[in-house]
Amino acid sequence: MSQSNQSGQNCQSNQRDLNSQSKQKGEKITFLPQHGHYRHLRVYQVTEMIYDITYYFAQHYLSKGDRTVDQMVQAARSGKQNIAEGNQAAATSSETEIKLTNVAKASLEELLDDYEDYLRVRKLEQWGSMHPRYEKMRQYAQSDKIKKEYAKTVQRLNDEEIANLCITLIHQAIYMLHKLLQTMQDRFVKEGGIKERMYQSRVEYRSNQSNQSNQSNRSNQKNRRMMGRGIKNFDYSEECTNFAEKDITNNKEDMKRFLTKVWGILAMLTLLTTGSKAHAMKTGENALAMKTDERIQIPLIGNVPGRQGMTLNGDWQYIVDVQEEGYYDYRMKENRWGFFLNAKPQRPEDLIEYDFDKSETMRVPGDWNTQDPRLFFYEGCVWLKRDFHYEKQIGKRALLHFGAVNYEAVVYVNGKKAGRHEGGFTGFCFDVTNLLHDGNNFVVVKVDNKRKAENVPTLIFDWWNYGGITRRCHPPTVALHRPPEQPESR
Repeated sequence: MSQSNQSGQNCQSNQRDLNSQSKQKGEKITFLPQHGHYRHLRVYQVTEMIYDITYYFAQHYLSKGDRTVDQMVQAARSGKQNIAEGNQAAATSSETEIKLTNVAKASLEELLDDYEDYLRVRKLEQWGSMHPRYEKMRQYAQSDKIKKEYAKTVQRLNDEEIANLCITLIHQAIYMLHKLLQTMQDRFVKEGGIKERMYQSRVEYRSNQSNQSNQSNRSNQKNRRMMGRGIKNFDYSEECTNFAEKDITNNKEDMKRFLTKVWGILAMLTLLTTGSKAHAMKTGENALAMKTDERIQIPLIGNVPGRQGMTLNGDWQYIVDVQEEGYYDYRMKENRWGFFLNAKPQRPEDLIEYDFDKSETMRVPGDWNTQDPRLFFYEGCVWLKRDFHYEKQIGKRALLHFGAVNYEAVVYVNGKKAGRHEGGFTGFCFDVTNLLHDGNNFVVVKVDNKRKAENVPTLIFDWWNYGGITRRCHPPTVALHRPPEQPESR
């Protein structure tokens, strides 16, 4: 039995023993399973060696500009990190644990293909079971000795030997992950997931409370019978006091939970009432209030032609981002290394695969559907970037104003988020005073014109949803304005 499989079964046994002891002592039964630390798993230790050896191999035997370097290192890292993440998520989600463990297995299989490809295309030999060095390599990879000396060992090996050593380790890791997944499957079938354990814990708690209440009732009935029979020297008042104290103790937790719920409901009602009043005041003061990001909310400025400012109309560089890789990471959360940083690679290994400065340009105001024939029917995400020079003035604010962006816009200035606006036919502005520098600056706008059922136009409509910074009007479509020293009041 592999160490990973044995570790998983030990966790189940420890959890059952813990629940059994809790029942005997009358304590609450936990529904969060006890898990050993992932660093104690043999399969994690093997994948950690695979990552270290792969990193060394990629740096010494692959060209720096070769995309295989990043692919192999990332696959090795994924095999290691997903084991750790799955182990930590196991307490609350068996599904996440199983999925991440399977991702680790898939990543190692991808890395195995890369090593086999390396040997094949370079006419190097992959050691099979009949190779004279195969059995010795396999025994060495299974021994505890390798963990202590693998870092020094790989420095003495050539590329063929390192590749075959990693192939052997990967086969072992894949086998252990396969057995670990079987253990997880058996554990889920026998014990269920977190919801089932939570429900079972709640049922047992209520059963214990009911048993305690029944015992108290039986004691009260016994005392009443004793009083009816006229037993002498029975201190009824003292016994009643004791029973009352027991009832109060038993119901103390229930009362505490009840009061917590009451206070929570009152707090929610207070917040809702306060929020409704604030929303009504805001609507009354500014009927043209826009739907913007909560980071910087200011009313839409008026009299744009009469304000001192600079226009940003003209040629903007743009990048089409069909899958929104420049905005979301693989968990569909906002990527902190997105295209809005306008980053430039500082080293050959930097994974920056976009460049606004080498991109094509489009005119603003305008839409991409009519300016680029390839985008005539395109609906989705496009990033637009414009460089400009700005000199800050003491006591003056700078407002970045857009006539209209269709449909959803997220605006960044010098890599910092200024705000978000939704709606393709209304103007909006952000206070970017603290985001600007003296001298060279850049603004990046993520524009998305995808149709949605809840938007206007909806999924079925009678005009095309042209995407871009589209508004044409007398005020500049995109402009930096310098309002008076005091903010306007409305």
